[in-house]
This record gives sequence, C-alpha cells and structure tokens, in this order.
Amino acid sequence: MAIIRDQGELSIGVLALAVSWGLRTTCYVQGCDQPITTICTDHAEPFCLCETHYQQANVPGGTRLTIVFGGPEQEAES
Repeated sequence: MAIIRDQGELSIGVLALAVSWGLRTTCYVQGCDQPITTICTDHAEPFCLCETHYQQANVPGGTRLTIVFGGPEQEAES
C-alpha cells in the first residue's frame, strides 16, 4: 500500500491532493469527521485517514477500521 501523508495538524499538501483527486477531506472511517492527514492508495479506490486513525492502524498488527467510501458529494450526507 502506498501512503501519502503530511505530519501535523495543517495538512495543506494532502488536502490539496485529495481535492484534486475528488476525495473527501474528512476521515473515511465510519463516524469520524476529523480532517485528513493521510491518503492510502493501491486499492480500487483511494481513501483518507485522520491522524488518530492513521496512528491506530500504523502499529504491528494494525487495527480494524470500518471505511466508508464515497466522494465529496457524500461527505455532506454523512
């Protein structure tokens, strides 16, 4: 899996890339509305994570996350 990320709270590069790719700018984890710091690619559809969920998944053994896919138009519906 390829990871594109900005460290820190202000993730201008990742946000700009997400917008240009038509991705949401909030975390794709179900129930999370935090701004993104990470884009995960090499899937049928890329998805974005906030810093908290990235850190939870970035440990040996990882974690289980429920990812909700959809573009920016679905962000307002969530």
